[in-house]
Amino acid sequence: MSFTTNETAQALSIPLNWRVEYKDGSAMNEYEDCDNKNDFYSIKQDEVARFGLFNSQTKMFYENNTGTFILDGKRLEVLYEFEDGRRILLTAADDSRRIITYKDAYVNVSDRHEGTAIGSVSAVTFGYNSKVDDMYLKFIIKQGIEYDERSLLIRIVSDEKMNGKLIVRKGCNVIYEEPAPIEPDCAGIIELDL
Repeated sequence: MSFTTNETAQALSIPLNWRVEYKDGSAMNEYEDCDNKNDFYSIKQDEVARFGLFNSQTKMFYENNTGTFILDGKRLEVLYEFEDGRRILLTAADDSRRIITYKDAYVNVSDRHEGTAIGSVSAVTFGYNSKVDDMYLKFIIKQGIEYDERSLLIRIVSDEKMNGKLIVRKGCNVIYEEPAPIEPDCAGIIELDL
């Protein structure tokens, strides 16, 4: 399986697994088989070409050389437009990009007398931290498991005051465009349903 082909693979143990593809063509999945899980912290961050989530129905990932997310075969890009009309692509190439993944999980105690606990994963996330110009950025794609909902969390911190707007494009369509003023050293955070 590869993120860039039509080939699919079944996720193991949980509904979505992470996968890292390296610049040299090698790759590593979260699970080699049901009993052998790879360590996220063993990922060679400086050598990542693509990182994301997969199962037999979907592939969602980002291209490390551009920072662009690919969801359902469509590009997802985030831009910031300054007051003077100048635009900067926030999901742009950056050597300091660091990948993120985690799972939202909960435990149901089915029988208080016997103490049987069943763990469930409610969502799986992936994304990255980066820096563009004087802005520190975090982009997180969250895929719900139970209700198949998907969202994008964007966090921006700047050293300077900014009075622009945030623009999100999926494919050729603008799916979000709103004012996004940011105060110095304060985080601006938004979460969008995708």
